Amino acid sequence: MQTELKGHRDPRGRVHNLSFVLSGVLIAILLGRNRLSSIQRFIANRFEDLRAWTGCQAEKAVSDAQLRRILRGVDWEKYNELNAAHFNLKIEQVLPEEWVALDGKELRGSLERDESGDKAKRGEVVVNAVKHKDSRVVGPTYYRGDKESEKIAVRELLHKGLSEKSITLDAPHCGPETTAMIEQGGGRYIVQAKANQAELMEELHLSTGFLPALHRFSEVDKAHGRIETRKAELFDIQGGDFEQRWQSSGIRALIKVQRHFIGVKTGKEQHQTSLYISNQADDKHSGSTAEELFHAVRKHWAIEADNHVRDVLFLEDSTPTPKGNLSRSLAAIRTFAIQALRQTGAKSLKAKMEQLLDCPQKLAETLVAMGFST
Repeated sequence: MQTELKGHRDPRGRVHNLSFVLSGVLIAILLGRNRLSSIQRFIANRFEDLRAWTGCQAEKAVSDAQLRRILRGVDWEKYNELNAAHFNLKIEQVLPEEWVALDGKELRGSLERDESGDKAKRGEVVVNAVKHKDSRVVGPTYYRGDKESEKIAVRELLHKGLSEKSITLDAPHCGPETTAMIEQGGGRYIVQAKANQAELMEELHLSTGFLPALHRFSEVDKAHGRIETRKAELFDIQGGDFEQRWQSSGIRALIKVQRHFIGVKTGKEQHQTSLYISNQADDKHSGSTAEELFHAVRKHWAIEADNHVRDVLFLEDSTPTPKGNLSRSLAAIRTFAIQALRQTGAKSLKAKMEQLLDCPQKLAETLVAMGFST
């Protein structure tokens, strides 16, 4: 990475080693620094250590103002490309049978206040393509929540090669254009049916009422203070009476999932029913396809819940960052940090961060594994 990122020249003509600065930000984040002012102090206080770790001959630590200026100018797309190459997480390396979740997360720290003092409703949003198997990101992108659409951002990722893969999507992406892109690209999809798609929902509900379920699954989990019972049914809906606009989407299967929650202490009950469509045809004899689809739905829920990692570990939502490139650059570096922590094989990322902070030798070993020269 150090050879591929160009230096940054400040208004006085001084060139800052961009690799050194970004490495300093990354290591600071790994050690629990979140606010830009705290990250800058880390770079200044550990300046000589950073020179040794990175092998960069930086002359002087950046100031707070310089750090913000540098992060605003980072080519985050290039940074993400280098991140993917470093961890062997390029889209083209994802196997067709590996499921990938496309999931957006609002960077709430980027929400600005208007003249009345109220926070804006939307800020910067990161959309991650996350492998179900190990929760590692293979393709991030960003958009402005107040001006742009997540649907467009998702289609940009599909254009980059994900349309050939196996994709799970939230209800906002249940539309003919996105599903047809995956079907025509040779990939597979599972997408939650959208409540406001009236004619589609009517056809799906009719199918669950008149067609026999090909396969059924049920399981019970106890976690987070509640008991959850899940029941899933798979229906073959090939040849269904769908509107013409869905004809290129190749809808073949319907997954109905019912979830029942009981609070262990309160006894409070909740019920949820969700419908999902897929272009994956069922293997009527073995049931293996049905089981795969059901577990892909479950894993997508887990990927959505995994967004809390960014908030719990790095306080992403509560750390103010200006809208625009600075917010996106920090999000890209946090993604790199999470990838690095996961690559260590640690069961608890929080415990691993504490170990890096408390044990200089473990920090040195981790940095070497990441490619630093300590």
